[in-house]
Amino acid sequence: MNIHKKVISLLSLSALCLTPLNSQAYFTDIGLADPHYTAIGYLKETGVFKGYQDGSFGRDKIINRAEALKVILASAEISTKTGLNSKFADVPKGIWFHDVVTTGAAEGIVSGDGNGTNFVPGRTVNKAEFMKMLMKAFAIDPNSDAFTLTKTASDLPDNAWFTPYMKFALQFNIMRTDANNNTQPARELTRAGAAQLIFNTMHKGQGLSPQDLLNIGERHLATAYDELNKETPDLKVAAVLVALAKNYLNYADERVADSDTTNQNIVYSAQKISNATEDLIKSLVHLTTSVSPAGQTAKYDFDEVIAATKRSWAFAQEARELNPKSEASALKIQDLSKNIADKAREAKSSQ
Repeated sequence: MNIHKKVISLLSLSALCLTPLNSQAYFTDIGLADPHYTAIGYLKETGVFKGYQDGSFGRDKIINRAEALKVILASAEISTKTGLNSKFADVPKGIWFHDVVTTGAAEGIVSGDGNGTNFVPGRTVNKAEFMKMLMKAFAIDPNSDAFTLTKTASDLPDNAWFTPYMKFALQFNIMRTDANNNTQPARELTRAGAAQLIFNTMHKGQGLSPQDLLNIGERHLATAYDELNKETPDLKVAAVLVALAKNYLNYADERVADSDTTNQNIVYSAQKISNATEDLIKSLVHLTTSVSPAGQTAKYDFDEVIAATKRSWAFAQEARELNPKSEASALKIQDLSKNIADKAREAKSSQ
């Protein structure tokens, strides 16, 4: 048995689990490395988006007007109203999107298509239309004197109806131009693209929930521990999960007010736990073999293992001091860090 497997077998990694949160993947078609993972994960957790019965999100499926309005209302926390009469001929009572569309119309978010007699719920949505609906739902008027919109793109003519919405999105980094300095306002929007625009708008408008972000971060840490607890853990997967956790925790950190010391310390403590976990993974990575170019020798970087465990122990100690409720998890991390370091020192001395 190599030293890596020996250390894994001697230590109880299962004791590290921070929370009993469900650690299943969000959707079958959204991998950890997906650029939209953070946005989709948050919006799934907060109930804005749901997947399909087969477990997929429908990442590349083009979103239609009814679907777009539904998720926009949910993201803006606008409750759908019942009992409203539809002014659109193609939105009859009893259809699933009736209350969504009538609410959207009552709120001034949508006004119909063409002459206004139809909503055309099944028509696909492009980026410009989506941004207009999204900003109306969030009560953002890009034409207001409150905003100075200096950023523009090659495909945003001054007199186009969509230009203010697209320029606002550029100004506040809700979207970016492509390599040709275009925003592609007429491009059909996928579900993944819609999720990203919603998340970016909520982030820039500080509409994200710190508690939800903290919970999601902890979920990913728990999933990382589940991976480490496997007989043959995939350290790369565990590392990505911790990186995602840190991403969500950083968003939570942005949202907590400077005057809210209690919640600040809770988030800081979780960040320290994520740093400690990251260094634990690094220590285990350094226990893997490193073969020379000639392929004739192999060695273990025990000094790096010991250094990583020291950092892990120190981060866990900081977490304990910031939030007493993290002490149990922090102590387990410290015990594991010490055990890995002791085994590394023992193996180093016997080389």
